[in-house]
Amino acid sequence: MVLIIVCILAGLGAGIGTGLAGLSAAVVITSVLGYSLKTAVGTSTFIMTFTALTGAVSHIIIGGTVNVTALVVCVIAALVGARASALFANKVDAKKQNRVTGVALCGLGAVLALVNWL
Repeated sequence: MVLIIVCILAGLGAGIGTGLAGLSAAVVITSVLGYSLKTAVGTSTFIMTFTALTGAVSHIIIGGTVNVTALVVCVIAALVGARASALFANKVDAKKQNRVTGVALCGLGAVLALVNWL
């Protein structure tokens, strides 16, 4: 049961972070290519899908094991979090999106610090 809860929280965190900010190359895509923030985040999120897929396939090819329960729970939670946060991000202005993203990232950082401390 603890594994399921951890996977749900991890998946939601990943989904919300990705849905709100792209958590990847969105800034490099806004400044270099001149895209709007929302277009950059969408593009960045699309690119991250293939990056994650490549990493997962490589892990399996080199003999890594997969906990199927954890995989399924994390994927579902990440999809729910990403969908909800992307809908939110599309409805608010950039200033509010930046504030919410900052709060979400600070919260995620606090959780990671707490987990590492314990």
